[in-house]
Amino acid sequence: MDFVVLSQVAVLAVAASAISATISRAKVFASTRRCIALHNRWLGELVSCHYCMVHWVCAGFTVIYRPVIMQVFFPIDLFVSLFVMVGFAAIISGVIVCLTFTGGDAKTNRKYRGKAENRYRPALAVRR
Repeated sequence: MDFVVLSQVAVLAVAASAISATISRAKVFASTRRCIALHNRWLGELVSCHYCMVHWVCAGFTVIYRPVIMQVFFPIDLFVSLFVMVGFAAIISGVIVCLTFTGGDAKTNRKYRGKAENRYRPALAVRR
């Protein structure tokens, strides 16, 4: 395993988690998320879930940057690199969301988690 490639995957994971958390949780994108949820339920769920967004952002980074951690068979190598990046990004994203959007308090975090799951349900119920 090459340290340079692993560090590139780590940097891409940090970027992916920041992008994902910003799109899925920041107030700046609230109207965009609501609009997307009204037009397409699946995409509305995607853009309001930071864990879901991490997968797609990492997939985009894998297509663009093509980091290869292992060198056995190129398509499988990209797949492995993708999910190593997703793993790093999911951990980082969880920390970002916990600390930034809930203030880092575990009690607040439990309350927030319930509200976050139901945040876009009314917008999605319109299409049903």
